[in-house]
Amino acid sequence: MNIFKIIFIILSVQFISCQTVYKNSKSNNIIFLGEYNDNEELKVFYKDSIQFIKSDSLKLINQYSTKEFIQVLDSLNLSFVGEGSEPYWEIRVNGKEAIFQSFTLPDDKKYQFTIETYIDEQSGTRFMFKSIDNNLFGIISKVDNKNIKEQACSLSSTDNYYIYEIFVTVNKKMYKGCVMIDK
Repeated sequence: MNIFKIIFIILSVQFISCQTVYKNSKSNNIIFLGEYNDNEELKVFYKDSIQFIKSDSLKLINQYSTKEFIQVLDSLNLSFVGEGSEPYWEIRVNGKEAIFQSFTLPDDKKYQFTIETYIDEQSGTRFMFKSIDNNLFGIISKVDNKNIKEQACSLSSTDNYYIYEIFVTVNKKMYKGCVMIDK
């Protein structure tokens, strides 16, 4: 069995819930972008911008399926942005492409891939992607369902907590990191 298939099978075992939509006292829809901080603020998309809003001012009104959530992100020109350290790297993933860059390569070269996505609707917010040329494989999954810091993904470069993690293989090299949603 191919090593990448084994990795996907191993990583696809956990149960994850769907992405949430909130509203505030003004009845505006607010999309949670999977990041929060020690001040009990959630990173959200609200009024055509990304901002942090106090969680106690929001009320849960809906949950998107993974497929719906990816479509909403694409329509808003938002992407999953994964990053990790040692070496420092970044990947931007939307419904159609992924752009990977390792900042420790001699030329800091960016790799752009056309991707196919595979959504695991039974387990909630988790999806896999691969490039058409098979040089990129990845999985993004939700690891923190209730904004509990001990369950969240965190990076040493920030004080924020992320509800998504990523495993990605680029040109046969594996990377693990946290995922935020951004422009």
